[in-house]
Amino acid sequence: MYCSFSISFAPYYLFNKDSIRFCRVCRNLKAVTLLYNPVTLTCASGAGRRIQEFFNEKEKRHMNDVKELFLAAERLRTQGLWTAALAGLLLLWRRQIGILLRTLQWGVGLFLAAVGTIAFLAAASFTKYFTWFHLLLFDNNDWLLNPATDRLINILPEGFFRDTAFFIAGIFLAAAFLLWLAARLLDKRFVN
Repeated sequence: MYCSFSISFAPYYLFNKDSIRFCRVCRNLKAVTLLYNPVTLTCASGAGRRIQEFFNEKEKRHMNDVKELFLAAERLRTQGLWTAALAGLLLLWRRQIGILLRTLQWGVGLFLAAVGTIAFLAAASFTKYFTWFHLLLFDNNDWLLNPATDRLINILPEGFFRDTAFFIAGIFLAAAFLLWLAARLLDKRFVN
């Protein structure tokens, strides 16, 4: 059985029964774009090349739930960035750079501690915290996929999410540390 499908922002992918070729998916983390447009996934199989859906209804519902979660996280991030920017501009306008830099240091420091703690716990038992994550954020059991009947779990196994989570956490930790360090150095140089 050969399946091809298109995904927004990603190239075409070809699947067969022996292997799954992601092209540049894992390297560029574009597999997540599967979650943004799952309805275009169809495949041709058999001698007559009968067109059928690639994912079953349960998988589609889960991808839609994940898409909604991503969109909610993006909204939360945007609101947080706007709030932080406005607060920072207000403090700059009032010429209270010392308060701005110390607040930035504390906020980023707390963020580093929280993400570091979560990363440490996840490294100790990723499956346990991956399950808790799903129980906390999903109000149905569509995330409980069966490798024998559901293709999504075979395309994106838990190891993919573990590697992606640690990669993203590493980037966030590095960026947060650099931001904390910059605020610390500016505080020492210009305020104290």
